Order: sequence, then C-alpha cells, then structure tokens
Amino acid sequence: MELSHNEQKELYEEMLNVNEENIEGAFFVSSIEELKRKAIEFLMIELEYDQMDLEDIDLEIRWKGKGLYSFWGRYFTNNHSLVHISEIFEDETEVLTSIFLGNLTAIERERSKWYEYGDFIYAIWNNCFDLVEVVYSDEEEKMLERRRGGYLISELRELDNYGFYDFLRQYAEKTRMGVL
Repeated sequence: MELSHNEQKELYEEMLNVNEENIEGAFFVSSIEELKRKAIEFLMIELEYDQMDLEDIDLEIRWKGKGLYSFWGRYFTNNHSLVHISEIFEDETEVLTSIFLGNLTAIERERSKWYEYGDFIYAIWNNCFDLVEVVYSDEEEKMLERRRGGYLISELRELDNYGFYDFLRQYAEKTRMGVL
C-alpha cells in the first residue's frame, strides 16, 4: 500500500506519541543517495557530529522506496539505522498502518478476528484510559453506565477507529510485557 505524504506524517506524529525516544529525524526522500545526504546533514547540524565521527559511521538503510525515513533506535544500539516510517510504526505498535489510517476493510477484518473467542469483547480501561483487562463473553453484560469501580468498559464494536487502534496497540504492548 503506497502511503501519501500526509499519511506518512500522521504515522511519524503517532510514533512521536508512542515512543519519541526511539526515532529521530524525518527525511522525505525519493532515492537512497538523497537519504544518505540528508541523514549526514542531520547528524552534522542537529546532533553536532564532527567530520571525523562521520567517517566511521555505517548507515544501515532499510530501503522500501521513496517516502519518510527516520533514524530508529540510535540511542539503544550502536547502529545508525534508517527505516521507513511504516516499518517503524508496525514494529513499534504491532498494528497495521492501514488500521491506524482508518481503512474500514482492514479494521473490520481485524475486529472480526476478536469475535472468534466470544460474542462480546469488553475492553476495561482505568481512569487514564490505559487498558487493564479484556473480557470475553457469550452474553451481553448489563453494566451500569458501562462503569464499574472507577473503570470504563467498552465493547469492541463501540470503539471508533482510533479507539480500536489504541486498543490493539495497548493490547500488543501489555501482552508483550506479560501484563495481560
């Protein structure tokens, strides 16, 4: 799926919200040579590398064609990896870019996978809208105003597109951490 300039910017902005420490720079490029040039300029100007430091740097480029690239994980590894924003997004969130960008077909396909486990799927959020539990049920729960003990309860079908994306992102993160 080819992403527009604005869609790539949306992914970049979301990555800043999700894990700002893990990406640096935003380089819209149409060739590898242009990416190398912009990356070196960024390192020299923004991060104040000197020429001697730059001679020893090996840029690891994961080229996917023209688009928006960023340094990824530079502070956590010794690598200077330049990766397309869609790859960074999908790896960091474990959610398809098409779901975040509101593709209804992709959203409905993903949402339907959840209903293999029950007729009703409830996301339970704390007051800070952090996912704390997922409840599968074959019967609709009749909960007073969908709140219980300070928690907000949402049935997956009730979530708007961004809410569903956020549910998927938080579920993946919490599962990876062993919390859910």
